[in-house]
Amino acid sequence: LELAAGFDDDPRTITLDAGGDRSAEGIGPDCGGYINWEKPDVDVNYEAGNEKLSVYVKADSDTTLVIYTPDRRWVCADDISEANLNPSITFDRPLNYNIWIGTYKESDPQSATLYVSELDPPR
Repeated sequence: LELAAGFDDDPRTITLDAGGDRSAEGIGPDCGGYINWEKPDVDVNYEAGNEKLSVYVKADSDTTLVIYTPDRRWVCADDISEANLNPSITFDRPLNYNIWIGTYKESDPQSATLYVSELDPPR
C-alpha cells in the first residue's frame, strides 16, 4: 500500500483473511495471536508529512496487530478496550511497516478489514 501524507480516501481499507499457523507471542511487548510468518498481510510504504498514522482492524472475531518497523522493532496490539476487541496502533512519526493481523486460533483464518488513516481510530 503506497501512501503519502494527506492521502485521499482516508481511511484506506484492505479486506483480508487474518491469522496463520505460528504464534507471535514473545517477539515483542504485547505480541500475541497466530500469524502467517511467510509474508506480511500488508506492507505500508508511507511518505510522511506532519501527520500521525493509525493502523487498526475491524473484525467479527478477536484479532491482534503485529507490526515490524524500519528500526527493527516489533509493535503489537490487542484490544482497544474491554468493549472493543479490535486492535489499534498509532505512530507519531510514521514510516514504512510490515503488518500482520493475527487471530487467537491457530490456522483458523478470519475475515478482517485493515484500516490505515491519518485520523484517530474509533474507540
